[in-house]
Amino acid sequence: MKFFAFVAAVLIAWFCWAGSPVSMAADGRDVSSVNKSVSASPGESYGALSTVNGDVRVGRGATASEAKTVNGSIHVEDDARLANVSTVNGSADIAEGVSIQDGA
Repeated sequence: MKFFAFVAAVLIAWFCWAGSPVSMAADGRDVSSVNKSVSASPGESYGALSTVNGDVRVGRGATASEAKTVNGSIHVEDDARLANVSTVNGSADIAEGVSIQDGA
């Protein structure tokens, strides 16, 4: 009887873990730079991607909580997921199939 209770508890814990939402925080994997470009590799997860006087490139299928630049441009490839995109004195090139929760 104890064995079955243990197995049931393990299964319930596993179902709860497997059904939890994916975090866009990317465990603090932030990339930032000054006077250089930054990029997110295709399919990888990141926190914030930011640069001053450079470009931000987000690869196909990459996930990030934020992409921002000052005096640069943002290039986002297909199927990327971002929580926030912002630029000052720059431009944003967003491909098809990109999911952005909040854009400014």
